Amino acid sequence: LLKADLTEMDLDKLANQTFLPCGEFESMTCGWSPTRGELVYNSGVHTLLTFTVEKKTVPASAVKLALAERVKEFFDKEGFMPGKLRKKELKEEEIDQLQGRAFPNRKHTQVWINRANGRVIVDSVSNPVLDHIVQSLYTHAGLEVDELIQVSPATHMTNWMLNASDFPVGFNSDDCVDLAVGPKAVRWAGGDLQDKAIAGYLEDAEEPAIVTNLAITWNDKISFFLNHKGHVKKIKPLAIL
Repeated sequence: LLKADLTEMDLDKLANQTFLPCGEFESMTCGWSPTRGELVYNSGVHTLLTFTVEKKTVPASAVKLALAERVKEFFDKEGFMPGKLRKKELKEEEIDQLQGRAFPNRKHTQVWINRANGRVIVDSVSNPVLDHIVQSLYTHAGLEVDELIQVSPATHMTNWMLNASDFPVGFNSDDCVDLAVGPKAVRWAGGDLQDKAIAGYLEDAEEPAIVTNLAITWNDKISFFLNHKGHVKKIKPLAIL
């Protein structure tokens, strides 16, 4: 979560860094990809963006085998082993060659911008990815970050259980919660989640529990589970939408 000054931000300029796949000898590329068919998807005061990173990683074992072959060829031709500098050059040459044949791995990260309250939410806990996104928004769109707030889903859920009024509007706890109490796991199901026993676990001074999985309902129409990684599972409609 970023608190930012969005008044001067021009998201259309993100077109200057649209995503392109890795070239033959590139190990990584990154840029902005379409969201629902548009580079900048707007709905009311909300904007959705997709940042894509593609990497081509060469296994260390493959580099080691290729380098050993090159060193052998050098010795057979020159009659002596290559020095440290030459061996480094041979290794870099092999990495370049192997990268041309490596399979790329592509990852998409969602970015949600609320222009009404100056919030930018990045769906990633990876600092390198976050750095790429913030740098791109700053360089191309003029984003000015005021504050970076990193709060885990488990911390949010724990706070919600301690104070139900902290739930986002329309959401509330259902009838099941999983707690991590040190190395132990505790499940509370089928009862009132505001029970004092649960609060006792969460407020324990010596070993406070953390919520790792929580059943949630939205406007009494949909129920689902949210886990400590931020994954939504077991989505179930409760009424006709």
